[in-house]
Amino acid sequence: MKFLGPIFQQTLQGEHSKVDYSKPPASPAPAKANSAYTGTYANNYYGPMTVSAQGGQLTMQLGPKKQRFALRHYEGDTFSYSTTGEMSVGLSGVTFTVGSGGHADKVRVENLDTTGLGTFTRND
Repeated sequence: MKFLGPIFQQTLQGEHSKVDYSKPPASPAPAKANSAYTGTYANNYYGPMTVSAQGGQLTMQLGPKKQRFALRHYEGDTFSYSTTGEMSVGLSGVTFTVGSGGHADKVRVENLDTTGLGTFTRND
């Protein structure tokens, strides 16, 4: 079983973000108004996700337990959040794609996208 140790460690390290979200850029591009990001999104694999603003703070709610995660602005339309649970990978990115209408059409949750399934599409 000793041979599996390096393979398991490599798998876990592959899920950590290549971006250090704890250190934002010196002059980050500003975020849009919270209303550009708030709404409900859908994903065939992970289910629904709701992004809301409470007291000026964006939060993301997803999963069968409808866990809430605070989103912290990183740069432009990219935010970060702290992952939780047994497969926690620390801070991970949440990047919105804002369409010509001024609202996000989709959002990519980085740590859920390791197999290409982490993009949620607006459905409201």
